[in-house]
Amino acid sequence: MTKERFLRSITSPTPTFIEASENSALEAVLATEKATLKAQKASVAETLSALEARGRALAARHTAAQLRAAHLHTLPAHIAALEAQLAALAAAHPPEPQSPANPHLRLGLADTAALLAARDADRAALDARIAAVGAALPRRERERERVEAELGPLRERKAVAVGQALEARRRREEGGVDGLEEKGRWFRASGMALESMLGVEG
Repeated sequence: MTKERFLRSITSPTPTFIEASENSALEAVLATEKATLKAQKASVAETLSALEARGRALAARHTAAQLRAAHLHTLPAHIAALEAQLAALAAAHPPEPQSPANPHLRLGLADTAALLAARDADRAALDARIAAVGAALPRRERERERVEAELGPLRERKAVAVGQALEARRRREEGGVDGLEEKGRWFRASGMALESMLGVEG
């Protein structure tokens, strides 16, 4: 189509001459479009880099959350094992109420009350710790689910962006060009043809 238009313009009774100012305007438009294309490519590269960094950060958070959740899941079994061990020790060494060797049997009322209060405090602290561990499990599970939900869309966006980049690279390797490059080639060919016809050096 370009060749046909060029031949018609030079064989018509009133040939159309393109002034140097028009060529300059076309070259300015071409330079602007090239700069726009370069800026868009840089923006795409920056977006890909940001998505990869965000994906790595979320993957690290996800891994850390999974490790914490796994640790919290093992705590109830560990506590149960300790309680079973305490029960076994208590059964293996029952108290001897009538034995004078048991120092607790010789305590006064105030000392017995203090010992009982200390034992109650220890049991309350252990119960609080067990309750805290049990309460932390759902929260950790929700955090893990939230991290997975955030990671899903980012993985999809990354896959789309990588696919587009690979497709652009494939087209470039196969010799394909985009619209802006075709326009640039046409402008350069037209300019060179006009310079050759008019005897003007570029």
